[in-house]
Amino acid sequence: MFFPSVLDIRSPALLALATIGLFAIGAYAFWNDYRTLLRINSVSVATGGLHPPFKPKQRLQKGDWFLPYKDILSMLPVAEKGDLVPVYDLKLRDNLTFQLNALDLLVYVGETEVRRYARILAVIREEIQRPVNRERAARGNDVMIPAERFHDT
Repeated sequence: MFFPSVLDIRSPALLALATIGLFAIGAYAFWNDYRTLLRINSVSVATGGLHPPFKPKQRLQKGDWFLPYKDILSMLPVAEKGDLVPVYDLKLRDNLTFQLNALDLLVYVGETEVRRYARILAVIREEIQRPVNRERAARGNDVMIPAERFHDT
């Protein structure tokens, strides 16, 4: 790049164009990788909400994204494999929809933990659909799931 004679490029305009092109390709690759890295989220399940394995594209932010149960309007199963439902369509109160896939955890842990996470997601869905919790969420109050419910899975 600094020595055009090494590259056998005699035209300075062509060298400048190639340099700009390489810079543009590198900038696009960095931007794309950065957006992919921003999607990664810590994974946890708590009594008041959860951290999904990946953030939706509309929630790309630095740091972890916590999803309170009260913000989940619906959690509909999309795919079923045996007795487990690994994929859910979530619709949040702010009209954001995204898929929560238990199989995304295969990047981090083994199949046993993925199955356990899928069972935990089924418990969350069951609790969110209870009329008492729906009313609580509609009023803007926190929806809490007892920790014992997660230990039974």
